[in-house]
Amino acid sequence: MTRIAEIRWNARQPVRFAVVGVINTAVTLGIIYGGKFFAGLDDVLANLSGYVIGLMVSFLLNATWTFQHDGRVWPAAVRFLAAFLVSYLLNLTVVLTLIRSLGVNDYLAHLAGAPVYTICFFLMCRCFVFRADKA
Repeated sequence: MTRIAEIRWNARQPVRFAVVGVINTAVTLGIIYGGKFFAGLDDVLANLSGYVIGLMVSFLLNATWTFQHDGRVWPAAVRFLAAFLVSYLLNLTVVLTLIRSLGVNDYLAHLAGAPVYTICFFLMCRCFVFRADKA
């Protein structure tokens, strides 16, 4: 792949990452709502089910489509979970700091935290999760 083609490919990654995020959100909410409505799951079990399946969908789509990872799956999956946790904790830190220390409206604080999570998770996926594995 030429350097220009590589740059073009890399420029597509944020868009693909966003598309995967939309798909993942739809799947996650579908599982949560479906679990509650059709299976009678309580909120905790429905939410847990939705997020577990959503994370699996996100990993598979990002590995195969967004980043075209051809390395080993299990090490990438572990890195993916670590990246998710770091991104989530950063998001939570921003949200709680805005609410508790700066008095920002709860809803606006969550809105402000979302891009922090997304950017952090994208960069970690691009630079850490789906890097080439050494054999």
